[in-house]
Amino acid sequence: MSIEFEFEVNWGRNFSSSMIWQKVCQVLDIIGHGFVEEFEGVRRSYDEIFELLEAHDADFFYRTDDLSISLISFSDEKVDRLLIAPPQKSRDTLMEQFALIGSGGFCRWGRVYDSEYNKIQNKKDLRELQVLGVDVTSWAIKSNGLPPPLRKDVIDVASNPGRNIIVKGDIEAVGSTMWLSNEWCADHDVLPNNLNCISLSVFDGGILVTFYDSCFDSWTGDQRSVQERVWKELYGQ
Repeated sequence: MSIEFEFEVNWGRNFSSSMIWQKVCQVLDIIGHGFVEEFEGVRRSYDEIFELLEAHDADFFYRTDDLSISLISFSDEKVDRLLIAPPQKSRDTLMEQFALIGSGGFCRWGRVYDSEYNKIQNKKDLRELQVLGVDVTSWAIKSNGLPPPLRKDVIDVASNPGRNIIVKGDIEAVGSTMWLSNEWCADHDVLPNNLNCISLSVFDGGILVTFYDSCFDSWTGDQRSVQERVWKELYGQ
């Protein structure tokens, strides 16, 4: 299992990439580390990256030996996506870091998730899943919509409990633990006291809510039931 964090950054609030970089590095206590830019392989210090982002507000993807941080903008959907693969520490430490990042003021929504499970649940190609040894006999199948001879069957990801969807101004997905800002709750008509959860903590600007005691990594049994319930409670579907 590989625990990762995903956040939706408040669009149009003038939160620069340098501000986000600074906050995440402070919470994870990695300011003294060296970082490698994922695509060019260039090694830079925290200060060098901060100055670069101050001069050119842009997406980024940096990593060390045991973590990665990326900020990706989907301008057409008006969504900024912050993805963090943190050092794998104790669950309590990870949840504390997750809450501190979420309550930093720039996140509308966030979730803790298993990246491998996320990849499998969002793959559409039947052959790829079969190569991975995934039994898809009970999964929903649909046509890819192309005319012959390009037509073929694909997974109907919209039926998977571990799906994630980027829509206009929003990321839709569920996690075992989630950060929900007050603004997000108001926009989605979600009343925190009505959530069926294990625990709920109130922070300045939002709530930290746990729906399941470990990361979702299964699309069957009680995990499927919980994921489907959370989808209904948060998104009405």
